[in-house]
Order: sequence, then C-alpha cells, then structure tokens
Amino acid sequence: MEKMLQFLFGICMFQVNFVTAADYNITSYGAVADGHTVCTAAIQAAIDESSKQGGRVVIPAGNFVTGTLFLKENTGILLEKNACLLGSTDLADYPQTKVDFRFYGDTWVDRSLIIAHHVNNITIEGQGIIDGRGSAFPVKTTVKPDRYRNRPYLLWVAGCKNVCIRDIELRNSAMWMQSYIRCENLRIEGIKVYNHSNKNNDLMDIDGCKDVVITGVVGDADDDGITFKSTSDRISENIVVSDCVISSHCNAIKFGTETTAGFRNITISNCVIRKSAHTTALTGFPEGICGLALEMVDGGIMENVVISNISIDGPRVPIFIRLGNRARKHFDEAPEPSVGKMRNILLSNIIAKASSPVGCSISGIPEGKIEGVSLTNIRFFCPGNVSDDFSGKRVEELPELYPESTMFGLLPAFGLYVRHANHIYLQGLSFELQAADSRPAIVCDDVQEGSIRDISVYGAKGSGTVKTLKNSTVSILPLQAQTPEADELLKAINECIDYASNVLLDDDGKSRCDYNTIDGKWYPYEEPWHTGQLILGLLEGYKVSGNKRALAAAKRAGDWWINLEIKDNPRFKGMVAATHGDVIGNDCIVFATTSDGLPGVYELSRVTGDMKYAKVAVSSSRWLLENMYYPEKGVCYDLVDLKTGEVVKENSPFYKDKESQTLEDVSRPNTEGSPFKDAYEFTHERKFKDAHILLCNSLIEKQDKDGIWMRYMPNHQEDASFHPRFNLWYAESLLEAYELTKDRKYLEAAAITARTYMKAQKKDGTIYYVNYTDGKPSDKGSICGSAVAFAGIVWIRLAGYGYPEFLPAVERSVHWILNNRYAVDHSDPNLRSGVVNTRMRMKNGSIWLTHRDVGTSFGLRFLSAYYQLKYNNTQK
Repeated sequence: MEKMLQFLFGICMFQVNFVTAADYNITSYGAVADGHTVCTAAIQAAIDESSKQGGRVVIPAGNFVTGTLFLKENTGILLEKNACLLGSTDLADYPQTKVDFRFYGDTWVDRSLIIAHHVNNITIEGQGIIDGRGSAFPVKTTVKPDRYRNRPYLLWVAGCKNVCIRDIELRNSAMWMQSYIRCENLRIEGIKVYNHSNKNNDLMDIDGCKDVVITGVVGDADDDGITFKSTSDRISENIVVSDCVISSHCNAIKFGTETTAGFRNITISNCVIRKSAHTTALTGFPEGICGLALEMVDGGIMENVVISNISIDGPRVPIFIRLGNRARKHFDEAPEPSVGKMRNILLSNIIAKASSPVGCSISGIPEGKIEGVSLTNIRFFCPGNVSDDFSGKRVEELPELYPESTMFGLLPAFGLYVRHANHIYLQGLSFELQAADSRPAIVCDDVQEGSIRDISVYGAKGSGTVKTLKNSTVSILPLQAQTPEADELLKAINECIDYASNVLLDDDGKSRCDYNTIDGKWYPYEEPWHTGQLILGLLEGYKVSGNKRALAAAKRAGDWWINLEIKDNPRFKGMVAATHGDVIGNDCIVFATTSDGLPGVYELSRVTGDMKYAKVAVSSSRWLLENMYYPEKGVCYDLVDLKTGEVVKENSPFYKDKESQTLEDVSRPNTEGSPFKDAYEFTHERKFKDAHILLCNSLIEKQDKDGIWMRYMPNHQEDASFHPRFNLWYAESLLEAYELTKDRKYLEAAAITARTYMKAQKKDGTIYYVNYTDGKPSDKGSICGSAVAFAGIVWIRLAGYGYPEFLPAVERSVHWILNNRYAVDHSDPNLRSGVVNTRMRMKNGSIWLTHRDVGTSFGLRFLSAYYQLKYNNTQK
C-alpha cells in the first residue's frame, strides 16, 4: 500500500508540474499584432510571469513591435510560425544597460532589443522571425567610438549559463546581430540569419564563452560571419561549429580582432562559405574579404584549433592566419598586452577559391612566431595574372596594423606566403592557376623546422612550386611514396613473427640477442630486456595479424622471463635476476635491463588475461621503487650488486677510469619502459603513479635544449654524441605521463626530443647508431633499424596528439623498414626476414659486425602501429 501511495503521489506531482509549466501568450497581456503598437510592457509582463511560474512565453502569428526585453531566469520564448517580433524604430525604447565587468566596448555597448544578463536557462526557439529593423539607426559619424553608439544589438547575452537559440530567423540588426559574452553551455542550432541593414552587421559574436555548440546555421551578413572574440579576461574555449552555410562581405569565419585572453580547443567542420546573396556591400566587398581569418593582435593565446571539410567559394583571400602586436587594451586601465601566442592549428580537406590574386598567408612577427600549423589536403584555385618581379620585394611587417587578409597587398606567392613561423607542415596542397603568374606557389620566409611535401601546380604557367629564403630551414620532400598496402604490411609483419619465433627465441624462450655475421655465432647481451622487447613486438604483431604463432612465442618468452624471479635470497625478494652480462658481467642487476623488458611482460598479462606475468612484473617494479628510487633527486640508481645486495651509490663499474664519480654517474631519471606506470595500472597504488610523474618532471628539468639527456650514459657529453634509443625511451615515458595527467607539458617535452630524431633521420629514412647534437655528421659505420622503428612509434603517437609535423618522418621510417629486411630466402638462416640493425665494433682484437635482434623487435612494434594508423585495425 505504501508503495502504491508513493506511486500515486508521483503521478499527482507530475500532473501539477505539467499544469504549472504553462504557456504565456503575449496577447493575453495586451500585446497587439498590428505592426505599429509598441508592446514592450505586455511582452515583458509575460516574461516576468513565466519566470516566476515556469513555462514558455508564446509569440503567436502576427507582427509585434517592441523595445528592449529583459530575459529573466528560466525564460523560454517560442515564436510560432508567421510570428514576427519587430524592433522599435525609436531609440528611446532601448534603455541604456550595463554589465558588471569590464570589456572592450563597455563604454558604448549598452543597448539591445533582447537582453539577458547573468540569468540562466534561457531558450529562444520556434519558426518565427525577430527583425531589428536596423536601418532606422543610421551611422552619423566615422569617429570611433561614437560611430558605434546608439545602435542596438538584436540579442545581447552576457554572463549566462545554459542558453539555447534554436530554429528561429534573425534579421536586420542595427549593429551586431547577436553577442554572447562570458557565457557557458551555449547552443545555437538551426537558425537563419540575414544581416544587411547597417554597418558592423556581424552574424554572431562568441566572446569569452566556453562549452559552445553551433550547428546548422545558415547566415548572410554584411560584416563578419561566425566571429570568435575575447574582449575581456575570459578565454573562448571548448567550442564546436559544424554543418553551417555562411556568407559575408567581410570574413566568413573569424577569430579576433579582440584577443585579450584568446581561444582554445575549437573545432570547425563541414561548413560552406559562399558568396552573399546581397550584392551591395556597406562594409567589405560583395565577394567577401576572407573565408577563414585567424587573427591574434591583442595578446592572448590561440591553441588547439582544428578546421576541416570546408568549401570556400570566392572571397578575395580564402585563408589568412596572422599574429601581430596591435596590443590594444580591453579597457583604459588594463595592463598593456604582451605579444600573443598561436600554436597547434590544423587545417585540412578544404576547397579554397580566391577571387583576387593577393594570395593566402600565415604571418607572424619577428618577436612573435606562429608555432605548429598544419595544412593538409587543400586545393587552392588562384586567379593569377601577375607578371611583376617579386623576387626582391620586401613585405612590410605592419605589426600594429588592423589585421586583414589584404593588408600586405600582393604577396610574393600566388598561393601561400609563410613568414615568422616554426614547425609548419604542408602536405597534399594543390594550386590551380587560372592565368599565368610570375610568383611561386609557396614562399617561406623565416620558417624554422618546417616540412613541405606533395605540392602540385596545375593550369596556367607559374614560376615554380616552392621558394624558401636563406633564413628558413624547411625540408622540401619529394612526392610522398605510396602508402604500403595492408596486405604488404601484414606480409612483412607475419614474416617478422616467423623470424622472431623460429630464430630469435631459443628453445627456452630467451632472446638470442646478437649475431656476429663474421663468425656466424650468436652472443648473449642483456637478455632480460631484449627478451621483454621481443615479447612486446610479438604481441603487437599478434594484435593486427591474428597470427597465433606470435602469441605462442610471446608466452614461451614470458615464461622464461618470469622464471628470473629471485626466490632464494631474502634481500632480493620480489626482484628478478635481470643481470647485465657483457661489459660488467653477471654480478650486477641493472635498473634498465629490468625495466626495458617489463613492458612486454605487463602486456602479456593484458593480452592473455593471465596475471602470473603481471604478478612478477609488479613485484620487480615494487623492488625497484623501494630500493633504487631516489625521489628527492628525481632519479633511480643504476645498479645493484647481486652478490652483496647493495645498491651501487658511489662508484659505477661503467666508469672505472674516472677518479671521482657524482650522482649522475651512478643514477638516471630512469623511466625506461615506464615500469611504475604499468605497475600503477595493475595495482592502482598511487605511489607508482606519483613516482612515474615525479621522474618525468625530473626528465623535463634535466632535458637539454635539443631534447636529449646528454649528462647521462649512454650519451656522451664530451663529444656531443647521443645513443639512438635511450632518449626515445624517455620521450615515450613522457607520453605515458601525458596519458596519466593530460598535461601538455609532457607532450611538448617529448616533441622536442622527437624533432631532434627527425633531424637525425636521413632522407632515405636511415638512423645511425652514433649521432651528434653539435651538427657533426652521423657515424655511418653502424645502422640502427631499432631506432628507425622506435622513433617512428614516438612520431605516430605525437601525430595522434596533434603534431602532424612528424608524419613525413613516419613515412620515411615505414619505407625504410620494409626495404631493409633480409630476404626470406637469405643464404644465412640466422638473418632471414630480420630488420637490419648492424653494429660494427672492435672486440678482442677483431672486427665484429653484429646483427641485433632488437631491430626486429622494434620493427614489429612500429609496423603494427603504422598498420593501425593507416587501416584503423582492431585486434583480430
């Protein structure tokens, strides 16, 4: 009975709420649909009542004239079909209104037809029209700011949360059509906008708002279209724009010009930018000034902007990216802005038709360079018809000038002019010239560490494709080699799996390590980490190929690995006998020899579901944490004496000839293999995560300008040489730190290292064993296929995090790996299908030319990652 009463009570409550949420028809409050009577008081009364009681304000069919309406908390307005809300033509019906925060324009922005200030849960929807009749408020002066005064906005929403504008049509504002400033959770959906009645007729302005979705908008404006601003101390962030059709006599989609705090995390996709249906322009030009205009001139930051699948039809300039230094304050007493920052901007899959020969540009200033811009798969249609000699033309800097895509006049490139920028990535750009042009398609001026590839010019004659000035270090690559087919990749993966299973692993499941091709013998070398990495390679190959031989071999190797667990020595309880061998024999357990092998052991538990592997891996990680971790210095000690159980803290046997040794000689900020990250994943013990993050912070602190940890062995600070894999392990661990924290500082640090390896990689994809940070050429005596593959793994991950600059290097790596494997029918069965990884050394008075197993281990990992990148494969 009690449950039944509760149920009936719930129904009654639902019915009461349903009845309470009534509609408030404005005609019931005295509004008259005659197109003359000013109904402000009647409509406001309906708004006030609905806010108190809950429900919607309904504007029925007819023409209702009103002055300023103030939306209240929980206001919902529904304009029915054939309803038209007309703005009064009398300025006195628009009272001056202020907000309680400072922003650029707060001395003259004070009137609007509809105002919502610091109220939440606002909805304006329906099939009706709101028409501001903006031509009734003519501009009477050209003097700033007076020319902006006394012209009401149509919709002004400030400091509100949960705002939805849906399906309605907005027409003819006297100023901006709709301004949303410092709002949260804003949705603009399916609206139509036509704004050609006055100056400054923007379509919409999103200003310092966050969590915004704009979709299905069809709009035509005399001034800028969808416009992002930052006129106060609030950044515009977390914004999605999609499926819109925009026309503008000025800039169809624009960032700026006000940029006080800036813009972050914005995606724009599936939009059409077309010519305006209104052939007379009060501002700009009938064809439009610019399609995509990204402008930063008043300080602030622009980062993480992704624009894709855009059709731009015929403005003067399709794409304009500008970092300047107008440095305008957002109010007189505010501090003067410093030079802003622009970084991580991705544009792709765009048709860009220009109506003037000016040219597109990406342009910073000497003291403010644009960082990390990627343009891929864009087709430019260029008018051409320029015959002047631009080879010696000096393009003015104009840092303080109002930013506009035509500000520099005719540019030295008919397609794209890039100046004062770092890490620019251009791929798959095509330029179709409509008439002959004396200029090249692309000019790079003060562009550092850029890469350009797969550039094509069609149509009329141009003077050349790409020109780089002497002050630039841009890599111009030939047309991209064809992406390997999925079958070709799988064939190579399976052949490497067979080689690893049948040759590299012995009967016990231990890696055979180094093969001396001169005497035809295998020699052990740090077997624990070699075996662990081979397990990881086999498992990655198994995931994409489904080859069960890979899984069986990985299990065999995993069983050998976990049998290294030390059970008869209480000092080493939980540790494994991962002895070094080779240089310092079997009397020492080296941190890296353990940790570098652990990723494969952990992964084996993930893939098989058998926790026996993770159990040993966690216990050894715990021993390392408890005995070799030195958090106060952000390092781990290198080795422990197996005979005494003592951690070596004073004299490393690696430096026997050194008179005195420091902490840097006996320890490293060791995250190789990320053992503590994996242990955290399996145990959820916070101390493991904290240790990994602390060590990664230490890595950032100790990282050199080239992203290399030169003070630590096996790098050699004395001759500026660095080891091919060592630093990549650290970069990989920084990527794991990003996964744990989502702090981009770890990505930035890893990217520095990755760029140094991109420099070390030769044009054919080779990376040698010995490389130098001081510009000396690599030592070509030894070829490190494992570094080609490992760098490729890091580059792929960084590209996935928004660094497409590394993709050309990834392509070089995959072709190198595929082209540098021994034949499957090689005369020496110890080499068949193995990835080339040779080391030439003098040993015992003779030359050793060693083929190393790790080329195939890392090669399997890389080929599998590349397969997933290109073919979006999941485990079979």
